[in-house]
Amino acid sequence: MRTFWLRIVAIALFCFTAHASAAYPDRPIRLIVPFGPGGGTDILARVVADHLGRALGTSVVVENKPGAGGTIGSDLVAKARPDGYTLLMGTNATLALASGLYRKLPYDAIKDFTPVESIASGPSILVVNPSIAVTDVKSFIAYLKAHPGQLNYGSAGNGSMAHIATRSWIGWPALRRSTFHSRGAPRQRRNSSPDACSS
Repeated sequence: MRTFWLRIVAIALFCFTAHASAAYPDRPIRLIVPFGPGGGTDILARVVADHLGRALGTSVVVENKPGAGGTIGSDLVAKARPDGYTLLMGTNATLALASGLYRKLPYDAIKDFTPVESIASGPSILVVNPSIAVTDVKSFIAYLKAHPGQLNYGSAGNGSMAHIATRSWIGWPALRRSTFHSRGAPRQRRNSSPDACSS
């Protein structure tokens, strides 16, 4: 928790020093989440917004702008006035993966953003339906080979970390072509195939 508070203080100090003005902040700050509400990035953004708002003495309003693997919300921030009132809750998917996935990305992840602080990191977790009798990755791979084309997988969308990890991990040659993408993480859990899921 101490590390989290130090990161909040670092963001607050950056905002004050980058926009040195007796009036800053004189209005609410927007924190754009380029994904739907209820997912991990959104939940973390709301915690950050609460603490950052208290540190800066103003409201920090979280706005969800999902779509296109997080690039719609990221583009909105890239094109916003660089005045410290529009922040992005960026992720590896929006700032690193998108540059290699999209031919015509509407923003430059290096030139259009100024990194402020790394807030959190989290693991990707492979989970399967309990009806599939596997206990580890080795037995899961064996199951895939024994049942080619019989499993589906779900992810938060094209270009998401779960999508890229699932497709690149072992190539998933035994998965069906059916991939269940969703518009947000909570919805993904409801709509995913009952077979295999990476999140």
